[in-house]
Amino acid sequence: MNGSPPLLLLGAPNVGLDTLAEALSHAPGVRIRGDWDLVAVLRGLWEATESAARRPAVPWRRPDAPEWLDGTLADYARLLVHLEGQSTTRFGVAHTALARHLLQVAKWLPPFQFVHLARDPMHAAISLSPDLSTAATAEAGLRWAKIWTNHVEPPTSVRLPAVRVESLDPGSLIGVSGVRWRPPALPQLPPAAAEGFACHPTAPTLMSAFGYTPPAVGALSETVPGLIVARAEGDPTQAQRRLESGLRRSSDGRLWNALGELHRRQGAESEACRCFTVSIHSPNTPTAAWTNLLSMPHREESLDIIGSARQNPQIEIRAAAARWMVARGMDQESAEVLANVHGYRWYVAPNAASAHTR
Repeated sequence: MNGSPPLLLLGAPNVGLDTLAEALSHAPGVRIRGDWDLVAVLRGLWEATESAARRPAVPWRRPDAPEWLDGTLADYARLLVHLEGQSTTRFGVAHTALARHLLQVAKWLPPFQFVHLARDPMHAAISLSPDLSTAATAEAGLRWAKIWTNHVEPPTSVRLPAVRVESLDPGSLIGVSGVRWRPPALPQLPPAAAEGFACHPTAPTLMSAFGYTPPAVGALSETVPGLIVARAEGDPTQAQRRLESGLRRSSDGRLWNALGELHRRQGAESEACRCFTVSIHSPNTPTAAWTNLLSMPHREESLDIIGSARQNPQIEIRAAAARWMVARGMDQESAEVLANVHGYRWYVAPNAASAHTR
């Protein structure tokens, strides 16, 4: 290397690290490794060294491993980076695992030029799905928000300055010009899906951290069950109030089912059965209302719907009816015939890990 510090390109999955590493590697004398999980190498070495240094059944005198172990890892990391980049004028590492574990391994890393690549979180989440035609629903937007916050959230606790992919000049990272770079496209999210995205508790805050205006939350958030529960941020009481408020405006089967699921999680079984029953007889009845009620064969409310359930055109509901009949003492073969689910993987044996057909 020419004396310049190696590059450490950080970023969440789907932010464009692979294409950036490839573009930079086309410059003369530049090598950016996007296939090298440096974190896994260092963590594996730490565990192996710590295990070898610790005598069996003799713990350290204090709960932490000795200080020399971190120094050993730091020396080894410098050697690894030197060997990987010795034939280049500029060397770098680009890997999403680094972002997730940066704080843990920062003390082992040699001096790097850190580049935290950031992308509009909503756009990154959308592009995880190749089919944007499904983006028209609020549920899809909420689903993308969950993907982002659970798996794609950048290492905000690291407090590194973020470089947005939309305005990135890749050549400036390595001191050259003319590097061809095509940043990720910016797909458009239809209003309904954008509203669903914004209903996730942490998504608007995350977007604000990137300098974007979060989508507005409108009327959908009071009528779509998933959005109502999401906006309650894990507060069952608030979720119940929001669901009941929505039901005062519209007796929607999806809202009744969501309220029943909430009651069931709280242990209010009778209230849950009542809600599932009302849902089945309301407009926009979800399949889950049937399966939820039939999953409680000890309740008499489920007996009232078994006749129509086993003749329902939806096989998921007929399968739930077959499981109900087996739970009430019928043999599997008779239940399969009565519910017309022959060949469908409907039966789950007690304590079995998965469903199977007899």
